[in-house]
Amino acid sequence: AVSPTNRPRRTVPRCTTNSYHSEPPQKNSAYKKEWRNTMNYFTSDLHLGHRNIIRLCNRPFATIEEMDETLIRNWNAKVTNGDTVYILGDLLFRNEKPAEEYLKQLKGKKHLIIGNHDRDWVKKCNLEDFFESVNNLHFISDGKRQMTLCHYPMMSWPHMTRCYMVFG
Repeated sequence: AVSPTNRPRRTVPRCTTNSYHSEPPQKNSAYKKEWRNTMNYFTSDLHLGHRNIIRLCNRPFATIEEMDETLIRNWNAKVTNGDTVYILGDLLFRNEKPAEEYLKQLKGKKHLIIGNHDRDWVKKCNLEDFFESVNNLHFISDGKRQMTLCHYPMMSWPHMTRCYMVFG
């Protein structure tokens, strides 16, 4: 079990870093069936379009095109349009292609938590077309657990005694 003091360490950027089923807020069977087929995913630091990240993080790709295609293909192989994806920062960085070219390919209901490398591209993109929400800090609950989402780890956060800290 993950606790605020026992967080798993991420070694490879993946779109399925941590996932869990949301609890259904109602008991009717039609909703319950739909609920079981959806997931919440958390990811961070994909750095789509960032040519130097291959060398800096020793990513196993020969070109930026190969890396971007692989990350998008892996994302879409796992995520459905009914799933929710919380992106905990640094989705794109120093990308030569417009952000929209990447974003229109990614499945799921996306929520962006701004990271240090997101400051420039978000100014050039109509975020409302691609994201359910865009925040620096975001609070969510799945009915059992409360979570504070941020790109940066924090020494303290609101409701920290009863709330998990999820960071990129």
